[in-house]
Amino acid sequence: MESNAIARRVVVYTNASTRLTPEDVEIETYASLARVAHRVERCARASSSPSSSLPCVAFDDDITSEDVEEKHAKRHALARFRKDICDIDDGMKDDERERASAARAAASGALRDASEYFTYVDDRGYAKAREAKTIVERAPWPIERALAARVARDRGAGARARGTNARSAIEDAKEAYESIDALLRRSRAECKDQEQYWLCGSKPRSCDAAVYAQLRYHATSPSCELAREEMKKFPRLVQYVNDVSERLVGLEKMFRDVAGPPPIVVDASAWGDGYDARERSSRDGGKPRAKKVELSEKDRDMRRKAWISVGVALSSVLTYLIAGGIVSIDLGADEDEASAEGDDAGGDDAEDEDDDESA
Repeated sequence: MESNAIARRVVVYTNASTRLTPEDVEIETYASLARVAHRVERCARASSSPSSSLPCVAFDDDITSEDVEEKHAKRHALARFRKDICDIDDGMKDDERERASAARAAASGALRDASEYFTYVDDRGYAKAREAKTIVERAPWPIERALAARVARDRGAGARARGTNARSAIEDAKEAYESIDALLRRSRAECKDQEQYWLCGSKPRSCDAAVYAQLRYHATSPSCELAREEMKKFPRLVQYVNDVSERLVGLEKMFRDVAGPPPIVVDASAWGDGYDARERSSRDGGKPRAKKVELSEKDRDMRRKAWISVGVALSSVLTYLIAGGIVSIDLGADEDEASAEGDDAGGDDAEDEDDDESA
């Protein structure tokens, strides 16, 4: 297996294992597919990377650079990898470029929208992500809630601006699944028995890293349950995720300082059966309001009598409480008595004064 020799050691900075985003998986996958010797640093926080953002790509000899412009350039991790290190899309034919463009559009469009919506916007998906600690790993409860809300606000801003809901996210993702499934069907038909199939033929391209990252997220994220149920209808996609995961293990052993975890094995048999109408209505704003039922004259008369009965019962209870002295109603009698007593006292004082004067 050929290696793309690079004079300087490449370092890829990504989020911690429990908080890997599709962007993290994409850059790690690209580094392995490019067959470039590299090291992966899993960071607990973005400030641990040279660019103070994740994912990030740097070289061993410039990871301590304090140049602001250089740090800003490192924010675009994949673009920098392709420009400065290795571009695995070199030498593609026109037909392959068209297929790769379609695959990248699906990954960066509908699949990414579904990932962001169900993780950061959808209430159920967001709750599951927080419970699984995939947004904020470790923090006291009030701080974790505030940090998770901030991440969800930033990462879900695009989906909110586009007005994405569960129905549109699933329908768009389904179209993307169909597009990728067609690419895989064509690729497997063109490749020989001993060749590895990829989206554009027998060689891996950047679109493979992008699509694999999104499909893997849909297959494994606790937030993307509804997306998985649609993905289950496309067995080629599930097989593609498992095949690429297995191939990456061999590549990481050769080109990564420390090999990653064992390959994930996606078992679609445990997934649900689809995004049904009942789930759609509840995700799109609750259950539909029941239609108002027209009552017959007999039903309306019974309802009037029921209300009259309730009123009579309440009146009877109140009368019993008052008559039994349990409840008393103050109508201002005490104030009248107090004022009368005051008048009598005032009259007595006046008579005493007259007697004194006469004396």
